[in-house]
Amino acid sequence: MYDGHRALIHLLDGQKLELLIKPRLLVAELLDIVASHVCLKHPDKKYFGIRYIDEDHQFRWLPDDRRVLDCEFSHKILLSRSPLLLYHNVRYFVDSVTSLQHPATVELFFLEAKNQLCEGLLDLSNSDFYNLVANYLQIYEGDFQTEECALLSLKTHLPFPKRLISNYGISYDTYEHNVIEAYKSLIGTSKGSSIMNFMQIAEKSSTYGSRFYNVQDRNGCPWTVALNSKGIYLYDADDISHPKKVFVWRLLDNLYYKDRKFSIEIRDNWRIIQSATDSSTSLADNNLIANDIDTSLSQFSNDKSHRLWNSQRAPAPSSVYFHAFFCDSAAQCKSLWTAAVAQHQFYLDQRTSHSAQNFITYTSTTAIATRCRCLNVTHVG
Repeated sequence: MYDGHRALIHLLDGQKLELLIKPRLLVAELLDIVASHVCLKHPDKKYFGIRYIDEDHQFRWLPDDRRVLDCEFSHKILLSRSPLLLYHNVRYFVDSVTSLQHPATVELFFLEAKNQLCEGLLDLSNSDFYNLVANYLQIYEGDFQTEECALLSLKTHLPFPKRLISNYGISYDTYEHNVIEAYKSLIGTSKGSSIMNFMQIAEKSSTYGSRFYNVQDRNGCPWTVALNSKGIYLYDADDISHPKKVFVWRLLDNLYYKDRKFSIEIRDNWRIIQSATDSSTSLADNNLIANDIDTSLSQFSNDKSHRLWNSQRAPAPSSVYFHAFFCDSAAQCKSLWTAAVAQHQFYLDQRTSHSAQNFITYTSTTAIATRCRCLNVTHVG
């Protein structure tokens, strides 16, 4: 009799939760189990998901409505005695942690942002970066004691970001000096206040909360696609400091995939350029809005299994534009499409919810900082 499969779930605080996954256990039920373990409560649970690494070394999210063991894991793993390696992460990022309801959720968002910082995935101005790192040290080390201890912690946990050299010509000595000076200025700042300082700076980054995918254009040139709460961003393959194209969710009509091809449908390009220029999204110029058009997808425009249909499209007739990218495999393309559809649907759900309420409840940063003082934030090895 098949009793289930062992799973090892990596949590954001560095702990690992080992469970026996029963054949009938749904992903949503597994999320509830993990949420209970990390003190997540309603309504904040909706921002989190479970993901795994596939055979192409890409992260893939488990759909909430499926049984865990029915998800597309490698047959080799399912047939072996090796545990499933799963990861509990923030899936949907809010614009500000002040809209979260519980301090435990703020801590998890902080841990996610901290991981992005350590992986070099937060793009910020040099001054913001110094202050972000200084607050990181204040959270983990407490008040500044000696320069030697601060420098040791800095070198151990936060590698020097290469972009400070390429973008600003800043040396490592200058980086250390500016971080230490900012760290000294935080003496007496509570852990909760430092967490809120950290998050307010991290949320400025255009790459905050982004999940990255490697793609190519029709000419075979490599690009990096980022999905986040604001939309789909396109970067040079080796530089996430400046997006080359931006597709904001509110101006997107459809998403498609077919085999290795991932495509974005935009309606009325002139309106999109004007709206994007006037929006709060920081763009260098209108060229950031996609301008190389691919119209080769009309042959499968009625294939609803491979497309996202936004029923809230503009009623006025307008031109349709397609922007196409290619993944290394069909499985990777499906993973990118699935993640993009889910992120876009979350955006629509949030917009509908906020419109119905006509307001968003925000908690003051001071109140959250006070409630976060006792959070158990420790180093992740």
